[in-house]
Amino acid sequence: LTSRDEDLSIQQSFRGFSITTPLSIDNNQRELTPRMIGTYDSSFGEMIVTLGVDVIDTQYNSQITSIKDDQNLKAVYAQVIYPFMQQWSVTAGARYSEVNNDVTATYKNGEVKEDVTVGELGLSWQPGDTMKIFARVDQNFRFAKVDELMALCDRLEAARLAG
Repeated sequence: LTSRDEDLSIQQSFRGFSITTPLSIDNNQRELTPRMIGTYDSSFGEMIVTLGVDVIDTQYNSQITSIKDDQNLKAVYAQVIYPFMQQWSVTAGARYSEVNNDVTATYKNGEVKEDVTVGELGLSWQPGDTMKIFARVDQNFRFAKVDELMALCDRLEAARLAG
């Protein structure tokens, strides 16, 4: 369980006029990321099973351009490392993740929703105590973080205001 609060106060000028009241950007994030790892005996060694859940809630509020975002990310994942022969093991895993951004801005309000399922498959050979050869094929993804998504919205709003 983690919590992060970032509060940024900005004093700026705009086209030669000083803004006397500082503007702020607030970014608050809460994460719950439990993981369970179990080991089980099998015919050719120890099997390792990993199960996990990620729940991340982020609120972003920019007074600079009046943009707000409430981002909720949820994910579940599993991975199994299974020794199937002497010196050989296979790794298989999958992750499902979804994100929902509820954006409020002066020029547009709405939701941005995405979801994705990815997997991995690997093969490992350990001919001795000091050497291991591993090959893996996996998929990867990355959702935009709130501050990255909002930085784009900030740039679009600034361009809109500039004309």
